[in-house]
Amino acid sequence: MLKHHKILLSLAINTVLIAYGTAIALPHRLVNSPKKPAQVPNSTKFLNIQSAWKNLRLVYILNAQSATDKDILKKSDDYINGIYPVAISPDGSLLASAGLSEVRLFNLQTGKEQTSPLTVAQGTVPVGISSITFSPDGQLLSTGSSYYLEPKPKTGDFIFLPTSPVGFGDNIQLWNISNHTLLVNQPTQSPNTRISSLGQLVYEYINESALNNATNLSNTNSSSFPFQVVAFQVKNKETFSFPAVNTDVLPGQRFTTLSNDAILVITNGVILNNSNKWTGIDPIQFWDLNNGKLLGSDNSNSKGYLNIAVSPDGVLLGGLGEKNLLTLFNIQGLRAKLVSKIPLKNKRVTLNYQGKITFIAFTPDHQVLGTACDDKTVRLWDVSTGTLLKTISEHKNEVTSLAFSSDNKTLVTSDRDGKIIIWRND
Repeated sequence: MLKHHKILLSLAINTVLIAYGTAIALPHRLVNSPKKPAQVPNSTKFLNIQSAWKNLRLVYILNAQSATDKDILKKSDDYINGIYPVAISPDGSLLASAGLSEVRLFNLQTGKEQTSPLTVAQGTVPVGISSITFSPDGQLLSTGSSYYLEPKPKTGDFIFLPTSPVGFGDNIQLWNISNHTLLVNQPTQSPNTRISSLGQLVYEYINESALNNATNLSNTNSSSFPFQVVAFQVKNKETFSFPAVNTDVLPGQRFTTLSNDAILVITNGVILNNSNKWTGIDPIQFWDLNNGKLLGSDNSNSKGYLNIAVSPDGVLLGGLGEKNLLTLFNIQGLRAKLVSKIPLKNKRVTLNYQGKITFIAFTPDHQVLGTACDDKTVRLWDVSTGTLLKTISEHKNEVTSLAFSSDNKTLVTSDRDGKIIIWRND
């Protein structure tokens, strides 16, 4: 997203927060589970897992930049995001690497490129792909990217887009991996995407006409709120919209979905009154993707979170807040807890790191948390205590993405230079 467009969003958000303060304190809508919560094991098996992640070995290195990307860099370096996100398929067979304009699919074990790249940008100058996600069944792949239009040949002035005042835009796409079929190609104003267990493409949307009236947010209802998380079902075109406040205009994991249930998790979701008008902000909201209805919320951290992630086994939800304070929610049996109005148990651990964490992800067994950091490192943490297990320092630029394989043995990390490193712990 363009720099001064972000400033516009920031000003609008500040207006909102000045008017309403931080999240309004509400009674807990979730209460204790009658079931015994899952415990993070302290067994010999867990000690072995810790030891394994401490003794990672570098397997091979890839370059996320395709030949097309390298050519783009030569011409348009001033506008490049260079996030180079990575994702691993649920069955652990494929590594998806996003460059500036293309997505490449590799055999995770060998590093050999499997097929021709998926071309994300067409007819525009790419600024970079910011997000990439597999569907829970591994059949679909979503991407979110930014771009600007070619300058006019004579004057150099940018061609204007209807959704952006200076010729920049964002685009989301949904692909069928087996045959490279493009199922969705949608302009939007944010490149963050997920794919739900129902096959919905979930993404952020900014209603710019509503944004122009940001000083009157108290009069807006859920459908006209300027910041939305949208779930779009490809098969029947059904769309659900969920109002949310983007309090951090920098890239962040502000929403996620459960791979084993049709539940959307949003940080900084809007609280609506009986008249469907907004009255404040919920740090965490849980929405039913079957019908678009609110299942419950948690406001135990009134300031919300910069990044959120769910462990692949559906046991933990992690919310990373200010000063790298990590809040861990036990979400095992989440739907039943929400329906029964049972509060989620949570604990907080501080990750002893002074810099900025750019991305977080759990191992499949939820025992280790990986953080990509702006100091060119990746850090692995013991989830139960917040103890640092290992620091990876092989990258030469800011680390922006990481992914764990489903067998709990492989870690993939990437940085702003497009360098991808594959690690094994066996």
